[in-house]
Amino acid sequence: MLKLAKNSQPERSVGAELWDHGALAQAADEGYKLAYDTAVDLLKTQTATLDTLRTRAAGLLSVAALVTTFASGVGLLNADPSKGATLARWAPWSLFGVLFSIGCLVIFVLFPQGWGFGPAPNRIWELLHGGEELSEIRRYVTEKMLETVGNNDRKIRWRANAYRLATFGLLAEVIILVIALATQPAATS
Repeated sequence: MLKLAKNSQPERSVGAELWDHGALAQAADEGYKLAYDTAVDLLKTQTATLDTLRTRAAGLLSVAALVTTFASGVGLLNADPSKGATLARWAPWSLFGVLFSIGCLVIFVLFPQGWGFGPAPNRIWELLHGGEELSEIRRYVTEKMLETVGNNDRKIRWRANAYRLATFGLLAEVIILVIALATQPAATS
């Protein structure tokens, strides 16, 4: 803060150290450290979110496969008319189509392409041995991590939407099965 006395020049008092170049550099370094720590935390959170989404997607595919397996295992999907009533021809194909769609969506969630974890360590090594200032390297690393956070965020959103679609696919699978069973002709003996 500046104090002004009558007929005098401004003098420095509390806060004058902010005008000092060294203090500004230290404040910038602390800002980069804060941004760096935040970016590291965000990358860890994104990785955990992706892992959770992948686990849930694998579970969803297992349930969808079990629904179809259960339906055929207990004879609900009978293809031989001599063994009793069969489902309409559209039902098994519809179930297969829905299960295939769920499988494709789950594969998209399970195998993310281009997932980022931050800047390449070999690039940091090159900068260190290339004589770059440590503050510039911190800045580079922080910028790259924040860029990676943005790219990963888009990939997580796409995968979360794919998981939602797969969930609706499971619901569709159950609805198709129920409709097929409800409209199944009675067995003739």
